[in-house]
Amino acid sequence: MKIALVTDFDGTITTRDVGDFLLLYFKLATLEEIEDSYRLGIKIEEWMKTYFSRMNKIKKEDVKKAVRENIKIREGFKEAVESLKKHNMPVEVVSGGVDLYIEEVFSIYGIDLKGFYGKFNDGKISFDFLGSDTLSDFKAYRVDYYKNLGYKTIFCGDAVNDYKAAKKADIAFAALRLKEILKKENYPFKELDDFKELKELINASVY
Repeated sequence: MKIALVTDFDGTITTRDVGDFLLLYFKLATLEEIEDSYRLGIKIEEWMKTYFSRMNKIKKEDVKKAVRENIKIREGFKEAVESLKKHNMPVEVVSGGVDLYIEEVFSIYGIDLKGFYGKFNDGKISFDFLGSDTLSDFKAYRVDYYKNLGYKTIFCGDAVNDYKAAKKADIAFAALRLKEILKKENYPFKELDDFKELKELINASVY
């Protein structure tokens, strides 16, 4: 069985939402403004362009230091990625986050992984890969892309904008707000506390 993993970044790979943390850490957004990004129907890519552009006031070295000292990834993620890559099975990140901190986190943990996420460009945040799509639709499209190639698709997410992709995937791993939404619908999913169960699924597909 061939597996393809499509995963969100903030609050999914990491144990906390990195973008939210940085905005609060540097006092560039209020809790109310952060909470607004989780409203049903919000386009997180537009919210990021508005709010995370404020990070251009902060030195990149200070941002990276804050990330190094405060951000952790969920246990087992690196091993799951390495196992998928070892067996030539695709894994990609699709996120409303930006390269400024995503690539720093991957560098800290020695993870070689690319995907689709925003470019910071000194505060001029862009999501060129989206075209006319919303991020929510694009995540679902990437799941469909691998499904149409014959892969058993796994999606991991934590937020409202992960909902469509989770419903498209053969197996959904959910945390935080996405978990609560799927619970209310009695929709089948696996709880995402760490990536150990995903690693077991990968191993079972190979052996």
